[in-house]
Amino acid sequence: MSAAQIDTARMNTGPLLRASFITNDSSNSVTGNLLGALPTTVVRPDSLIVTEAPALGPSPEELAVLRALAEARCLAQAMYYEARGEGRAGEEAIAEVIFHRMHAHGYPHSVCGVVFEGAGSGHGCQFSFACNGEALKPREAAAWYRARTYAEKIIKGMVHLDDLTEDAIAFHAVDVQPEWGDHLERTIQIGNHIFYRAAARTKDS
Repeated sequence: MSAAQIDTARMNTGPLLRASFITNDSSNSVTGNLLGALPTTVVRPDSLIVTEAPALGPSPEELAVLRALAEARCLAQAMYYEARGEGRAGEEAIAEVIFHRMHAHGYPHSVCGVVFEGAGSGHGCQFSFACNGEALKPREAAAWYRARTYAEKIIKGMVHLDDLTEDAIAFHAVDVQPEWGDHLERTIQIGNHIFYRAAARTKDS
């Protein structure tokens, strides 16, 4: 399994989420996009009564639910591809790194932003599964179900992370020695991964 890398250039770009206005007539998609942005009225010719139509699109509450579902899926993917087979502690450790990065300077401030940072940029991914095609392969059903269920509980606040990794923002597999390891402070080894936090600054640094 691959390590979460440190991008020295710190390209703070997360995945882009795009939405499109869809009509039944695919040849009229441009018109549909334009009309979708305008107030909509319903006209009854027989009575010439004009009534405001209900607003299109999800409510703020529905948007919040959709956002939580997306964040849970991104978290589950990272936990699955980086730590499946390493038990609850291994998956929790990966989740901790993601949340630590969300609250650290220079990283995206969403789960999906952290997990897919660098994807599509041509400069490499922080989590290599997002770039190397592994995510396109069939998943192990049982392992994916466990990761997804646990990720949903974390996002909902039903499971609290205990900081097993001691503020770690990076990790790598035990069988590799990345160059960035010398610039961070090692904290702990959990399963097949070694975790690191930002090195403490001195007065001279």
